[in-house]
Amino acid sequence: MKIIVVRHGQTEWNKKDIFRGRKDIPLDESGKKQAMLTAGRIAEMGLSVKAVYASPLHRAVETAQQIARIYGLKVIPKNELIEFDCGEWEGHCVEEVKKKYPQIYTDWLNHPEKLVIPGAESLEQVTKRVQVAVKSILKEAQGDTVIVTHKVINKVVIGCLMGWDQDHFWKLEQDLAAINIIEIQDRHAVVEMLNHTTHLLHDK
Repeated sequence: MKIIVVRHGQTEWNKKDIFRGRKDIPLDESGKKQAMLTAGRIAEMGLSVKAVYASPLHRAVETAQQIARIYGLKVIPKNELIEFDCGEWEGHCVEEVKKKYPQIYTDWLNHPEKLVIPGAESLEQVTKRVQVAVKSILKEAQGDTVIVTHKVINKVVIGCLMGWDQDHFWKLEQDLAAINIIEIQDRHAVVEMLNHTTHLLHDK
């Protein structure tokens, strides 16, 4: 069985490098194209997808719907897969955050597992709720399964599947509309694909 972990397509806030958090921002036109290209690439892989799960936020659901349509499925929202609550950083661009919270931002880059952004979730809290979702999805899985979420959540989902600790966080990149594939066999997990985005070259 393969677990296909996908990051949503671009939004206006991604383009402007603004922390999104729980703000329910839809895909922009480029993001919609990315979602279609991502769905097309997954279809080309010959996967037998039986279920498509997503964060309840529109940018993830819209991306997931493009994939689900190919397989005649409906998207299953999972509240535990919602984006990281980034507290006071939500709605602010990276440069603003660097200026207003210089030490906290430095800690975020170096030790995210030890950091609590003002008003935000800790990485430990995020991991605990994502673990609940991953266990539930694996229990329900009847075959290849797609999970569409966000940059932070994708990293945690992949870490949960692979049994990695939180130290992996900045060692793993997740670009917009990236595809990751984890093979689950006899309770062992193997990375088959990581941060795959070559399908987006058609959008240039």
